[in-house]
Amino acid sequence: IDTWPCWPPPGDLARGGRACELEYLRRAAVFDSDVGAALRLSQAFSDMGDDAQSFEWAERAADGGSSEAAFTVAYQREHGLGTTKDWEAACESFCFPWLPDLHLSVGEILERPPPEAEVPSLLLSPDRWARLQTSRAFLEDPEDVIGPLDRPA
Repeated sequence: IDTWPCWPPPGDLARGGRACELEYLRRAAVFDSDVGAALRLSQAFSDMGDDAQSFEWAERAADGGSSEAAFTVAYQREHGLGTTKDWEAACESFCFPWLPDLHLSVGEILERPPPEAEVPSLLLSPDRWARLQTSRAFLEDPEDVIGPLDRPA
């Protein structure tokens, strides 16, 4: 079965005429595991104000490896859009366990040194450094907060 025709339901034009587009995207996402189609469905449902469907499709795309979808899932969890508001789960959605360990330092990854005008904004004052060292995040895992330029990320 290469093509399945789509007949828009009555009144579809009044709703933006997107029934066939959504159906074809759904087929691609479900039958072909097309992550891009799932992400487009999430955005389409968000545009139409259907946050529950938007969240469902964003989750599918995130499960398929889309970092953009993982951000969308986290944002929707943070704000309770289409799902229960859950700040902790939102933070967990930003973790990307599928990212490879590059064994490169941050200094090796940078394409060029930052412009002189940006250097002051990248440095911490002694006061900010002292406050950062007492933060909960830093005390739990300092390397998750700050990465040295000469060690692998």
